[in-house]
Amino acid sequence: MKIKRIIDSTLAGPYERHGIRIEISNYRLADTDWSLEITWADGTSTVWEESFSDDQAAYDEAVRAIASDGIESFSHTAVTAAVT
Repeated sequence: MKIKRIIDSTLAGPYERHGIRIEISNYRLADTDWSLEITWADGTSTVWEESFSDDQAAYDEAVRAIASDGIESFSHTAVTAAVT
C-alpha cells in the first residue's frame, strides 16, 4: 500500500481579526483538490465539504467567509448556541 503525503499550503497559518485568532489550514493529497479548515485555539474546527482547485481559492474562501459571517461564527460557542 502506497502512503500518500499531505501537502500543506504556504498560505495556511494564523489569521487574526477583531482580536480573535484562528488557524486557516488548506491542504491536499498529491492527486486531489485542496481542503479548507478553520481551527480555534481550543481545537474545534470547521471543515468545508467542498474542495478547491488551488490553495489560493481555498484561502480566498476562508477570508470571504470570515468577512461575510464574522470570525465569531466559526467558534465552538457560536455553533453550540445555534444548535440549542
